This record gives sequence, structure tokens and C-alpha cells, in this order.
Amino acid sequence: TNPKNVFFAYNSVYTWGQIYSRRAVIYMQASPHMHQSANIVDYSCGNSCILCVDSYGDAFALGNNEFNQAFLKGEYFSKTFKKIPDNILGKVKKVFCIGDCTFFVNSDD
Repeated sequence: TNPKNVFFAYNSVYTWGQIYSRRAVIYMQASPHMHQSANIVDYSCGNSCILCVDSYGDAFALGNNEFNQAFLKGEYFSKTFKKIPDNILGKVKKVFCIGDCTFFVNSDD
């Protein structure tokens, strides 16, 4: 996935495109797929993953997790947004994806 393959609309997120691992397509979603969501306040796209944060401070991930950049323990990739457990991150304010790395901001400091 990449930024041009994500569209946020009121209470919905649409994604389409390819999820890559080591330059090979591991999942292809040809047409837009709607993911139910509410109150998305921030999102970021990495090489092949998307992470977003809602107004409650919960973080969600979709895509490649080869390097654990999506924090989906035990999963190689996810076709739908999955909530990252609070006990890993706490409440999140912003997310930044750079390549295969993910950074979370959870305070105003």
C-alpha cells in the first residue's frame, strides 16, 4: 500500500492496492475495500503498511508486518485494520511510518 491507495471518508477508511514483502506481492486488493472506522485523527503509510490513530488514542495497523513494524504479534500481514493492544503502546497521539519503521508519539512533551 502507499498513500495514494488510502482514502478517509466520514466514519470509513477505504484501501486498495498491493501489500509487498521483499518486493514480492503477498496480497492484492484490486478495488477499494471499506474498513469501518470512527474518529481517525492521524495516519501514516510505510513501505507496505498503514497505521492510524483514533481520537481515543487507539492505534490500528494494516499491511506487511515482516519486521514487526505494524506491531501485530505473530502475524506476517493483515488485510484489515487491527487494533494494536494498549499494553504495548498506551494511548497514542500521532504515528509516523518511515520505510519499514514505525514511530508513535504518546505525549505532548
